[in-house]
Amino acid sequence: MKSMVMTESGEASPTTSFPDELPRGATAGPWVIQQPLGRGGMATVYAVVHGRIGKRAALKVLHGDLVGEGCHPERMLLEACVVNAVGHPNIVDIFDTGTLPDGRPYIVMERLAGEPLSARAERGIPPNEVVAILLEVGEALIAAHAAGVIHRDLKLDNIFLVEPADAAAVRRVKLLDWGIARMLDANPAHTLDGQLVGTPPYLAPEQARGTQVSPQTDVYSLGVVAYELFLGRLPFEADSAAELMAMHMMAPVPSPSERWPFIPRVLEGLLLDMLAKAPADRPTMTEVVDRLVIVRAELARRRHVIEDAVRHPSAPHRLASPTADEPASRTRRGRRGRRRDARFAVGVLALAAAVMMFVLAQATDRPAYSHTTQPAPVEVAATPSTVPTRTEPPASPPPLTNPVLEDCADPSVLRDGARWYMTCTGGSGGNVFPIYASADLEQWQRVSWIFPAERGRPAWATGNHWAPELRRVGDRYVAYFSMRGRRANAIGVATATTVLGPYTDRGTPLVTHATGASDAHVVDAAGTAYLYYKVESEPAEIWAQPLAADGLELAGPATKVLAASEPWEHAVVEAPVVVREGPTYFLIYSGARYCGTEYALGVARAPSPLGPFEKRAAPILRGGTAWAGPGHASLVDDARGALRIAYHAYRSSAGTPTCEPDQPDDNNRRDVRIDRLVFEHGWPRVVL
Repeated sequence: MKSMVMTESGEASPTTSFPDELPRGATAGPWVIQQPLGRGGMATVYAVVHGRIGKRAALKVLHGDLVGEGCHPERMLLEACVVNAVGHPNIVDIFDTGTLPDGRPYIVMERLAGEPLSARAERGIPPNEVVAILLEVGEALIAAHAAGVIHRDLKLDNIFLVEPADAAAVRRVKLLDWGIARMLDANPAHTLDGQLVGTPPYLAPEQARGTQVSPQTDVYSLGVVAYELFLGRLPFEADSAAELMAMHMMAPVPSPSERWPFIPRVLEGLLLDMLAKAPADRPTMTEVVDRLVIVRAELARRRHVIEDAVRHPSAPHRLASPTADEPASRTRRGRRGRRRDARFAVGVLALAAAVMMFVLAQATDRPAYSHTTQPAPVEVAATPSTVPTRTEPPASPPPLTNPVLEDCADPSVLRDGARWYMTCTGGSGGNVFPIYASADLEQWQRVSWIFPAERGRPAWATGNHWAPELRRVGDRYVAYFSMRGRRANAIGVATATTVLGPYTDRGTPLVTHATGASDAHVVDAAGTAYLYYKVESEPAEIWAQPLAADGLELAGPATKVLAASEPWEHAVVEAPVVVREGPTYFLIYSGARYCGTEYALGVARAPSPLGPFEKRAAPILRGGTAWAGPGHASLVDDARGALRIAYHAYRSSAGTPTCEPDQPDDNNRRDVRIDRLVFEHGWPRVVL
């Protein structure tokens, strides 16, 4: 019979001592022990400080009785390797490893100030905060799964809420304890010498059976976490681990609506899907995050309705009926109205109950399961990767808080379902082209790389890299990018089955030119995909060329559609992006030197994607007192369908960039702004 490896965390009592406990002042390599922070089933965590540089950290050391008894010390090193393979801001950072003189391994990680989610859950968490926490955990797991890592021990104790450094900062979620995580290419579920890993209340059925685990295993465990946070109790409770395992494998999930009668149906459906017995019946982690965004929108809609009802108690309001899809009748005053429609009373009671629940929740910080009435689900449709076509303009959305992302030059934004992904020029530690994800276009987190260090750059590339663009083609994702080739700059292309990669280069450049080619942008127009790019001649030109349906081969001759001609362009036109407004195609481009303050956005228009293009003489966006050098735009719709323009710019207060080779920071301080783009009098205008 397999034994259960527990990883429960708990605070170490100051009066409790253990034979293998490290005393204050003991050392582990350069780290000096200060005090124990917690003791779990496999390891103890200590507060430590670096003896030479004073850095504060946390040190996790394996219990002495586990060394040599089926729990290999190498797993501590594996935890460090796993965490660094993922490299996500929502995953605790591990930056040192070592071995004590008694043979026990240790790892050193960032020391976090805050509390575990289990402690916060005891006080109750409002549903909107639950969604925010789950979104951060989901983003971390998406990155882990993309790196081939399964956590296998998701639970409230392993999710840590980091207190912000100041009141203006945002609280961050950290996913802890990767000690029993598994790489997808490692030996399957029976690791640790045949022991079964996990925590019984959160085990997926396949873990309970001891069969193969997969990323869907984490989906199930996160479903248990979500169920517990929203409904105030676990889906399955029993007196023994064996009973819990049997329930996970065979017992039906208790209906969420029985515990929260007015739970949003979209949320109830998500919980039940995540807790499906068969892994194939569960959503992917990306789909979980997409559906959580919809839940967040629905909870916000309810909150606004209730707040409006509190502010205007005599005004008519619509609340969804808890028993029907149709909204309750509008409230009306007078005895005649009450007699004529009995549903009026139901509507009044529902409104009164909802308002009361809202006030109580706000006043006492009620847990998630004490919320409001059930509405019809909100649907968010995916946006295809085509030329954006503007029809009836939506209501003006609020401006975003800019910059939305720092140090991210040449941004390209892709909307994929209810989420947005951004890539840009940049790299770190051999990684090239970061990929960021967002659920609202305002908060971004790095989740992957187009070319991670372990895969390397394309073999044909010999130098710099810049200007990536992400595009979806059917069920695949395509990345276009610029890199230095053996003779000149060239445009490459790589593909992946998920937006997070891994991306595989086609082996040779897609576009080469004697003087150099760069800044690729692809749009679909009238059933044909066109690749727009810069030809690095003097003056510079923009060409367009048809692509094959898969986006990986050129399918026709190139056409010059634009050339530098205006004085403000200084012989440079680059970074094209195309949008169609009615019958007109607008080509937005950048002009002047890319890292100078004169860099700006221009526009030309034409009746067809291949021209002839008529330029607007002046830029549509140039630098000002706060921001300088705006350029390299990308266009995307927001959640309301409003057209947004993303571009990079320098803070004017930071000084004028020089673009000199000995000033590399000039390229690293271009920040991303996302503003509204509207059309007036036949031309686009950026709304700051």
